Amino acid sequence: MQNQLEMIQSMIGKSLVSVPSKFTHWLGGKLLDAGKGSISVEYVVRDDMLNPAKTLHGGVIASMLDDLVGITMFTTGETNFFTTIDLNVNYFQAVMEGERLIATSNIVKQGSKIINMECTLQKPSGELVAKAYTNLMKTNFDMAKEVQSSLGGGSR
Repeated sequence: MQNQLEMIQSMIGKSLVSVPSKFTHWLGGKLLDAGKGSISVEYVVRDDMLNPAKTLHGGVIASMLDDLVGITMFTTGETNFFTTIDLNVNYFQAVMEGERLIATSNIVKQGSKIINMECTLQKPSGELVAKAYTNLMKTNFDMAKEVQSSLGGGSR
């Protein structure tokens, strides 16, 4: 049986459409890399992600980073869903439609109930677009069963 990290690594180079979150599907990210406690995802900014000034909406940036840390939790071997307690985002520059962005997450500290992570959103050139710190709390929801079900594996 494939472990969670191996399952995620098998999606490298592919769109994240096989994860159970429809919101993740809407964001349209492509997995670039995955290791224990860290992943990188590429996004392309679309028209439906823009604010009235025609730049990437700050809420979409925060959502990209928040979604990223949620997926990252699955690389640790944890089977329970973690919910965001707080998310502190610093924004550094505007992004236009059509630009590619790379989001990367890293676990800073992992306790039995609370996880602290940092994540960045950068242009391929390395220019920093946003950086976030977040804390997540373990819930009783078994995410492994949900993911297996969404991948067509059923419960084991």
